[in-house]
Amino acid sequence: MPRTSLYCASHEEDVSLLEEEYRNLKHYGFDVELWDQEKISALFPFSKRAALYTSGDAEVNPYRLVHSLFHSASRQGARVYAHSEFTHCDYDENGVLCYTPHGTVRAKHVIFSTGYETQEIKKDRGAYLQSTYAIATKPLQDLSSWYKQCMIWETERPYLYMRTTPDGRIIAGGLDENRPREEQRAIKAVHKGEILLQKIAEYFPLPDLEVDYAWEAVFGSTHDGLPLIGPHPDYPNSYFVEGYGGNGTVYSMIAASLIVDAITGKQNPDMDLFSLTRTSKPSPV
Repeated sequence: MPRTSLYCASHEEDVSLLEEEYRNLKHYGFDVELWDQEKISALFPFSKRAALYTSGDAEVNPYRLVHSLFHSASRQGARVYAHSEFTHCDYDENGVLCYTPHGTVRAKHVIFSTGYETQEIKKDRGAYLQSTYAIATKPLQDLSSWYKQCMIWETERPYLYMRTTPDGRIIAGGLDENRPREEQRAIKAVHKGEILLQKIAEYFPLPDLEVDYAWEAVFGSTHDGLPLIGPHPDYPNSYFVEGYGGNGTVYSMIAASLIVDAITGKQNPDMDLFSLTRTSKPSPV
């Protein structure tokens, strides 16, 4: 579903960052506007010093999207084996031998796109895992104060993001932190859910705001903010797609282009940007 987005400056010192981002986006042809405090206050029940308003964004149902991709690939000749557990692989110069409980698969190349569970196959020193939190409110009677139902997020870190759903709910998330102990996860989800509800109310002081669902999940990032894409010297004839940082859809498209080039023997210098063996300094917090 097409959506617009509003990226708000949480603090005065963030305004210059948004201005620089605006200039870069305009330079490369993106549909973006830089809104000042007066315009934001005229269209929303909250006020921010500045914000970027962008068009051409979208929201998807991830479950339906993934299955649609499977069906599309299947129609083009790919074979899809659901519920087939991968146990381990043997690697050599001729390819990869993949083991399952029911047999083996010999492949010239293997692409691992297993999300954060890739950490169970190999450890990435440049990546780290945190907990993130989200809520869905009960359906609301009136969301007319939410301009064009745009997606909203902010420059604050830990961040906050919000969007609406077709049945009138608000989904909000963020508040990333170090992972709690296993027995604390459910309690943390409830507590963070109440904080997220308060933050929604700061933007939209609606009378019927109430949490319907609250949950906690693992969120992965890298110290330099870039994903990990490409080969690894310890795993011959294999490629990894690790879209750390919450931009998995964008990074997956980049990865698809890079890995196709690599498998077909085309040199692409952009692969070095996302190298699994790169060294980087932690980004400032």
